[in-house]
Amino acid sequence: MDRYDVIKNSAEYALMAADVRLNRIMHAYLIVSPDEVTADALCDLFLSLCVFGTADEESVARVKTLSADIMRLPHGDKVLTSDVEELTDTVYLTPTELDRKYYVISKCDTMNETCQNKLLKILEEPPSSVVIVLKCITDRSLLPTVLSRVKRVEVKPLTESAVARYLKEISDDETGIYLAAALSQGYLYKAEKVLSDARYREIFALSVDTLKNMKSSRDVLRFSARISALKDSLKDFIDVTELVLADCMAASEGVRDGLKFKNAVRDIINISAEYDGDTVIRLMPRLSYARRRLKLNGNPQSVLDELLFSLLEVKAKCRR
Repeated sequence: MDRYDVIKNSAEYALMAADVRLNRIMHAYLIVSPDEVTADALCDLFLSLCVFGTADEESVARVKTLSADIMRLPHGDKVLTSDVEELTDTVYLTPTELDRKYYVISKCDTMNETCQNKLLKILEEPPSSVVIVLKCITDRSLLPTVLSRVKRVEVKPLTESAVARYLKEISDDETGIYLAAALSQGYLYKAEKVLSDARYREIFALSVDTLKNMKSSRDVLRFSARISALKDSLKDFIDVTELVLADCMAASEGVRDGLKFKNAVRDIINISAEYDGDTVIRLMPRLSYARRRLKLNGNPQSVLDELLFSLLEVKAKCRR
């Protein structure tokens, strides 16, 4: 199973594939996804269906090599006026190899108002032989007039179990799989990134060890030094710790099969004896506060030390 196989099982792919199958291909689509890799794959599958009538591995590979009638923009990190002008200058030319001309514009949320208005003129009166596919992380910056002239396809996050099933096809690293699935937010690219980065395994192990063995304020300095040694990883430590604590809360209520970290059930159960549901609920705002402080350029060491003392403080108060 590869990424394309996963996407083929999605509602978004079914929606776009139905347009091809029923011969009702729209003149413009907008693919919205925080995961640019997934958006790219969905776009390639759609183009393959349009051009070859199938979306098998060979067809998808071939569609990536076509350039005469499939123009991919922008040429840089964001969409510039010159990119849109390249579209407007060629959009009325007759296709040379295919039945239609296709324009794929990535990062369209970087277009300024001038670019969007230039594009709008084509979207309002598109040639019948042209299909435009826009892709963006978010469509908040797009003009309502642009949005009204495209078929919007929002890529929904996958379930955590679906991400885990996919990762099991490409890896046998059990800890990495469950950690990546939990941190992925339902997006394959983020899951693959976590899975390929051994640093996350260290962060997970350190988070579990901190919750298990940091018993008093005398331990804070030792654990603070260990966490700080993982350079620029405090935000990830907070994110992982939040997930571990959520599992602890579930374990304290008797949940076993539904735990995220199936590779560490015994540790989660042991930790849940001290970090039960009430404790975790009281700790979550502290974790959110630490995350906000970091985002506002708070001193990382100060944020970390305050967070570790908070873990001890809230745990002690809830045990009284």
